[in-house]
Amino acid sequence: MTIGSFLLHRVFYWHPWNPTKRLQSFERQVALLRFVGLWPPLEGSVRVRTAYRIYGWCFRILFMYIYTLTQVLYFVDVRDLKISLLIKLEIFNRKIVRIQKCVQDVECPLEVIKAMNNTWLIGTIFMAACYGTVTFWTISTLYEWKRQLMLPAWFPFDYSESLLVFIPVWLYQAFGIYMSATYNVATDTLETGLISHVSGQTARLGILMSKVTLDILGHKSSGFIPYNDLRKHNPKCMMCNVISSLTKDINYYNDSHGPSYGYLVELTYFHKGLLCYAREIIDIFNVSIFTQIIASVIIICMTGLRLLTGHYDPWATTGDVFYLLAMICQIWQFCYVGNEVSHSISLLIKLEIFNRKIVRIQKCVQDVECPLEVIKAMNNTWLIGTIFMAACYGTVTFWTISTLYEWKRQLMLPAWFPFDYSESLLVFIPVWLYQAFGIYMSATYNVATDTLETGLISHVSGQTARLGILMSKVTLDIVLKRI
Repeated sequence: MTIGSFLLHRVFYWHPWNPTKRLQSFERQVALLRFVGLWPPLEGSVRVRTAYRIYGWCFRILFMYIYTLTQVLYFVDVRDLKISLLIKLEIFNRKIVRIQKCVQDVECPLEVIKAMNNTWLIGTIFMAACYGTVTFWTISTLYEWKRQLMLPAWFPFDYSESLLVFIPVWLYQAFGIYMSATYNVATDTLETGLISHVSGQTARLGILMSKVTLDILGHKSSGFIPYNDLRKHNPKCMMCNVISSLTKDINYYNDSHGPSYGYLVELTYFHKGLLCYAREIIDIFNVSIFTQIIASVIIICMTGLRLLTGHYDPWATTGDVFYLLAMICQIWQFCYVGNEVSHSISLLIKLEIFNRKIVRIQKCVQDVECPLEVIKAMNNTWLIGTIFMAACYGTVTFWTISTLYEWKRQLMLPAWFPFDYSESLLVFIPVWLYQAFGIYMSATYNVATDTLETGLISHVSGQTARLGILMSKVTLDIVLKRI
């Protein structure tokens, strides 16, 4: 996750996000969903929304359900598994009002830039993978014009006899495949975008909580958002409504116990609203995400099997590789945003544990007065070296035993010598011993150098952790003196 965050927010972070336009990162998803008939107009009348729903049903029936019906006999084909997509579309169609409300909640003043960048970039990667795969399939059928469709399909007539019949059928399937990719891109990136915003809000909650600590320490937290930030609420936002309904209590604690205590109560209410928002997203998308992940894993396994069994058509092989990458991107985006949420929550948990166990932490800090080498780093160095050494020497020993078990005057590894060492036993034994000693020396070099490197790195890690504990001791002393 650390490497992924570096790539996402250092290498690819070029988009100039505007914090005042918080739906900017969802523009592509909303545009695609509006085109395929899954995003009724928010400000439209009942008649307009009804007409749009009719358009959406007609669009799905023509280019999804009938298109799927033409391939019902070929569901075993690895490149076209539509069952998960149909389930996902049904969930979107039934819960579109709640989904639209979750997206509108992104307009809340509590937004963060990192979540906007995640939403836009993950969607871009997945869209490029999907449309790139579909485009390659289209080109591959045009390269060798054999009146062959991109995917196996059944029609109640022979479409290959006449060019006038084949071209409309080919165009219909091509458009159906692009619509299938559009449905997948729009729905999946919308889901991951909302989850990413939950992660961003969780991380922001941790930053805002650190403001209370800064106030206790007597620092001016001008870099943080002022106390009344959470009260500048959007009436359409779920999190803001939870906070605004309790503003009277917040003001009471602010006046009676001081601004820091009132702000802490306000953050507690914000945390409650964030949990409600996350629970709503989970309740809407849990079945959809689970179904899609299962289907994608099956497709990845089947595609990998096709590539391993091998076929001599370079176009088909390249198409399978593109499809495999698209499915890996689909799985990766869910894993990435899920890990981001877990990481943000783990930081909050660490802060909560620190506050609850401050006395025990003090005792641990007093016990840290030890030499520069910390025990954990020393143990890591020894354990990693032992495991690697056992693996290397075990492998070499097995090679040695395997050649002795069947005595065929055969060396452990293929080697060339300027003479025939297998003719005489007096010649073969020194050559065999020479190679055995060389292999053991090679293993020794590897073990010695690699474990030395990892040991030094482990000690750097241990010293870094010890530095953090020592720094926390200073912070604890300051906090306890002020309390």
